[in-house]
Amino acid sequence: MQNAILLVSFGTSNYKTFKKTLNKLIKKVENNFSNFKIYTAFTSNIIIKKLKENHNIKIDTVSESLDKILKDGFKDLIIQPLFIINGIENNLLHNIVKTYKKHFHSIKVGNPLLSSNKDYINLIEALKNNLPFINYNENVILMGHGSYASFYNSYIHLNNILKRQG
Repeated sequence: MQNAILLVSFGTSNYKTFKKTLNKLIKKVENNFSNFKIYTAFTSNIIIKKLKENHNIKIDTVSESLDKILKDGFKDLIIQPLFIINGIENNLLHNIVKTYKKHFHSIKVGNPLLSSNKDYINLIEALKNNLPFINYNENVILMGHGSYASFYNSYIHLNNILKRQG
């Protein structure tokens, strides 16, 4: 095993949600990339603190994970943010990564879910294929994280594409 993957999320303080979503995603990545060592990190210090206090779960910050990856001897790293949009958390992640670049041979950072127009179309197709059938008078509510960054318009863009596609 020569390569590592770091999955970075804002996090969730709800333990049931953690088990149903992030934990399942981590396991899926571990199964699909068995020749990689998988690390995880949260960007929210508040969430990290709550999980430790309420459930005795220790989650690393991005810097803590990067330090562990270096200590474990990995020099090639893939970082995949689990963010929906390219907002403040993603910018903070990139700023932290810049400070570590000199310690690695290579660091490749993936994009958040909605990073290109094609991503919006792919998301809508995935929603069509995975949401249960709903009647005309029913609604589906999608929830994503907010951001003060200009990419907050991502949700408006998604809404416009959803409307155009009916």
